[in-house]
Amino acid sequence: MTHRTARPRLPALAFATLALAAVRPAAAVEPYAATGFPYALVGIAQPINDSFAVRADFGSIAHHAYSGTTSDNDFKGNIDYNRGALLGDWFVAGGGFRLSAGATFNTAKATMTASSHDGKISLGGTQYDAPSSLYYVTSDLSFPKATPYVGLGWGHHQSSPGLSFNFDLGASIGTAKATPLKASPALASELALDQQGSADLAQENRDFQDAVHKFKAIPQLTVGLGYRF
Repeated sequence: MTHRTARPRLPALAFATLALAAVRPAAAVEPYAATGFPYALVGIAQPINDSFAVRADFGSIAHHAYSGTTSDNDFKGNIDYNRGALLGDWFVAGGGFRLSAGATFNTAKATMTASSHDGKISLGGTQYDAPSSLYYVTSDLSFPKATPYVGLGWGHHQSSPGLSFNFDLGASIGTAKATPLKASPALASELALDQQGSADLAQENRDFQDAVHKFKAIPQLTVGLGYRF
């Protein structure tokens, strides 16, 4: 699979980060870092007044390999996820608790390969002989490049210089999509020998697409530290 990064967005996020620092005197700027699920991130926060602040941050899990097994098939693949965000914070009670909203700009892609388990691969509820690693189906998955973000959290309200704590719980909202399942040459030859083979692959693809489309958000749960200058 060819990976393309959304290059025009990254300079824009960098420019926005610098612009945030210019909203008020530099003494009010808070660089921060956080880690948790699903990524680590760095950012900069800038208060507007006692009730509102704006932020820009960038998170990444870079390149991550995964694998798993079910009673029917073995799975493996890779995930690449980079996310930039432009966010606004509303400190609803005048303290550190806040509601957050904004937009995220995502490079979120994954590959999936389903192969044989115990010499069989299950497609559409039917098991087919798969005597080697040459028998598999593949698909490429992706998440929208731009999504709204909503969440809540604590932090980025401190007015005095020094260390600060931050916490975020939220989600980038969007529906994942996947390319149709594609059978390897060896498996395609096996399916061609069975009159039900094409129908079983089509049914497996429908089930797979339905499962992927249920994924409608990428959650965020992070904790971190900042420093108010």
